[in-house]
Amino acid sequence: MVVIVLDTDHINVVQSEGSFASTLVANMGRSADKDFATTAITIEEQMRGWLALIHRLEDPHTDR
Repeated sequence: MVVIVLDTDHINVVQSEGSFASTLVANMGRSADKDFATTAITIEEQMRGWLALIHRLEDPHTDR
């Protein structure tokens, strides 16, 4: 069994909904390997980014 591991940069691209995201998702769809995963490190890095953004906001209940 082959599992393709997506790192934080890949996950960020997929979540961005831009042209790179479309290309990456299309390539994933054409891949012979259909099992994709990410790591706990990616989740931690994303959570740290969200927390940093929240801490920079003067009012965390507003949209930026």
